[in-house]
Amino acid sequence: MNNVLKFTLVLACIVSIYCGAWSFIGWSVSSEAQVEVMPPTIQDLADTTVTILIEFPCKHQPPCCDRFKHMGFGSGVFISHGSFMTARHLFEDKPDGTKYSALYKGNEYFINEEHCVWLDPDSDLAMVDLYGVPPHPIAETMDGDPPLGGDVVMIGTPAYLSMAGYVTKGNICHVHAEKVIAGLPNFNDPELAEIWDRVVGTTCFTVHGNSGGPVFYQGKLAGIFVGFPDLRKFNKNYSIYVPIYEFGTCSKVEQVLE
Repeated sequence: MNNVLKFTLVLACIVSIYCGAWSFIGWSVSSEAQVEVMPPTIQDLADTTVTILIEFPCKHQPPCCDRFKHMGFGSGVFISHGSFMTARHLFEDKPDGTKYSALYKGNEYFINEEHCVWLDPDSDLAMVDLYGVPPHPIAETMDGDPPLGGDVVMIGTPAYLSMAGYVTKGNICHVHAEKVIAGLPNFNDPELAEIWDRVVGTTCFTVHGNSGGPVFYQGKLAGIFVGFPDLRKFNKNYSIYVPIYEFGTCSKVEQVLE
């Protein structure tokens, strides 16, 4: 009788251990299956951006000449390690002696315009290589236009260096904004019309320092901000960006980097 009881107890223990093991395995698999990849936060997106410093030549010598009194600003976004996208017009029509550099995480990296800037002549886009920059986040690009009315986020450095990482939100108001701009009575700039042959309109508030900054939709890079028409009634709440996917920008960048 004792042997039967012992056998029963041993069998019960084995069954309990077996069931417990499979329950644990099932719980582990279920837990792994429930793990979700969290979308990037606004801070994550901001960490992919840089500030471009444009130092205009000064006619006077220090200390009379304060460097930051002769500084213009722009914005950019990393799309690969050490390389960021920005607006081409930041590097055009500047006086001789103009110097460029980029600020990232408090460190300044000088830009050699002749060797480190790649320009896309058809879409007001530029790629800049930074050497010596430490590992950094990279923006994920999207392969299409956000839907009309879709919420977007723009990050840049508007007007002042202290405004670096300024975040503004808006929505897509025109997917083909170039058609809207061409029909405006106060827009008569043929050069801009030529390079703005494919732009998307948003309601994000912008000023000049935002040029070259990224426009994000659902955590992905949709395009590069290039400007705003002179629309007094809109009070600069009408901005346009170049959708980078349509111009094959990513493939062109890969070719340049090879």
